[in-house]
Amino acid sequence: MAFSGVWSLAMLALDHLGLEPTRDKIFVIVVGDQSVLTQAMATGRIDASYLGYTFSAILKEKGFPALLDIGRAPIPYQGLALVARRSYLKQNARTVDAILRGVLESVAFIQNPANRDVALKSLVKNLRLSNTREAESGYEVLQWLYSLDIKPHLTGIQNMQRLLAVTNPKVAAVNAEDVVDENPAQRVEKTSFYQDLVAHGKR
Repeated sequence: MAFSGVWSLAMLALDHLGLEPTRDKIFVIVVGDQSVLTQAMATGRIDASYLGYTFSAILKEKGFPALLDIGRAPIPYQGLALVARRSYLKQNARTVDAILRGVLESVAFIQNPANRDVALKSLVKNLRLSNTREAESGYEVLQWLYSLDIKPHLTGIQNMQRLLAVTNPKVAAVNAEDVVDENPAQRVEKTSFYQDLVAHGKR
């Protein structure tokens, strides 16, 4: 099993499959980013790894089986999140709203079929893929994986807290509700800007 920035997703997958690294002698090692992990899998350097849809598609074509589709599995999870001090949120509401609008516009842009070619080129460049064909599976996944619902996922945060507490007991003492603030997202969702994005997406 490879270890990198995708550790949390790998641990969630193992947990969902009823596996425990220490008990089941699953050795976690540092390898690199997903492009390096894909190569390590293909050459037999590692036996398993979490990979995003784009890279897993490359290995599937080579005959590698997928053990779990995390995106579709019923696993409560908080993915990438925007974090700021509460004092900043209170004092800079306009800036916070503008940032959230930018995130929403980017999701809407990706989900618009007219922007498919641009999105594919971005995936190829940023994931360092060799061609747009390799990016197509990842792009298709983004259509259902990304959503205009950007409120924090409390249950997902608590699920991650449970796993992180295994290696850092101090994490268990944190009250998850204290680190979640839904007000900025709720504020943006009440605007005509947000309602127009949702309405356009349903056409």
